[in-house]
Amino acid sequence: MKVKIHHRTFEYFGGECGIYKNDTPISFNYAKMDKSLLVSAINGMSREEAILAVTQLRDNSAEQTKLEAAPQNIGFPLLRRIPEPTPIGEVRAHIENTVRFSEAILRVLNEE
Repeated sequence: MKVKIHHRTFEYFGGECGIYKNDTPISFNYAKMDKSLLVSAINGMSREEAILAVTQLRDNSAEQTKLEAAPQNIGFPLLRRIPEPTPIGEVRAHIENTVRFSEAILRVLNEE
């Protein structure tokens, strides 16, 4: 995939990206990331805003790669989400891809 960030282009060869996110105010689940939408959003930001946003994405996804289980929903175990959140073992590699994709974007943003 060719990625153009602030007039600089790089190749990204990784697979699916995603993170756990709040799908309702009280529950988490894995969400696949649309890399094209992320790139578009970044290109609509100033370089400084983009660096902050992508750094936060990278840091959040890096923390999630360390999880032993899917994040617990607020109210657990009283309020159980059905179906249960996607197990971390099924999506850890995708979250790791998010870290790598974010780091590639940050390298480009820091070159300017």
